[in-house]
Amino acid sequence: MKLSILSIIFFLLLSTAAKPGESYILTGRETSIFGIFQADLKAYPELYEGEDVNAYYQSFKTLNNLGERKLKPGEELIFPDTALSKKIKEAEAAEAARAAAEAEAAVAAAEAAEAQTQGAAAPAAAPSTAPYGEVSLFGTDRPSSARPQQPDRANAEAQQQQARQQAINHFQYNLLPFLMFDYSRNIIGNIEDGNIDILVEQAQETVDERFAKALVLHAYPEQKTYVLQFEKPEKVGEYFFFAIKKEDSGTFRFYSLEMGITFFGTGNKGVLHEWLSAGDYSDLGGRSYNDLPSFLKELKNGKPEVADDEDSKE
Repeated sequence: MKLSILSIIFFLLLSTAAKPGESYILTGRETSIFGIFQADLKAYPELYEGEDVNAYYQSFKTLNNLGERKLKPGEELIFPDTALSKKIKEAEAAEAARAAAEAEAAVAAAEAAEAQTQGAAAPAAAPSTAPYGEVSLFGTDRPSSARPQQPDRANAEAQQQQARQQAINHFQYNLLPFLMFDYSRNIIGNIEDGNIDILVEQAQETVDERFAKALVLHAYPEQKTYVLQFEKPEKVGEYFFFAIKKEDSGTFRFYSLEMGITFFGTGNKGVLHEWLSAGDYSDLGGRSYNDLPSFLKELKNGKPEVADDEDSKE
């Protein structure tokens, strides 16, 4: 009895409708593809407002190759973004960029104020208090030329660093998956041609020029694998790599390897995720590596599996 109840709960969770831009996992209990589509329309009517439903449904079928695929339980169907869902994601990216720009402006203002303060006339040296004819043990008393860092500047720099980390997180966990799963932009096609100009441009607008310049594409067309390399992570959760792997069926799988937690040589150097949609990923667990050759080796050996606790510590 317990097993059947858990199974029912599991299938109910899987049958939850997916937002535009996300994926739906087939449970085997669906009556039709159009029924899945209708359920999604009812679940998120606000995201389909103003959308040509017939045109969207055709895009849905084309994106998932529904005219030729033989579907099985456990497979995923990807819902394309609507105009409204795309607008929401772009607004989130713009907000992250705005916060980073404000923090940078605050640092610039603090530096200008400090420069103005340092440019003011320095106070005259105080005369020695030693009696006439004697030499003061510590020489002439005068204020130290070293000035402590201005609190406003320190706070502004901390805010700028925090805003930059938030912008990196937004780019890697929100904007990048959104761009990858928005097939109408042909981002993957450009990557297969060795072109990442759009990603570099988005990285510069969302984070900064240093982050954008560090973005590198490693292409392995013979393995149908393409890997984006980021600047060296400074915080747990930031990406080392993001990989696109094309299956023989023509579909794509997306993987991110992020910085893990290590203490005195123990723990996980990396953590592997498989992205199922623009807003959902599966945690495949810790990895003992964070380098490109090891990452490629695991991808080449087939679909990565969830790591056991002991495996991740090796």
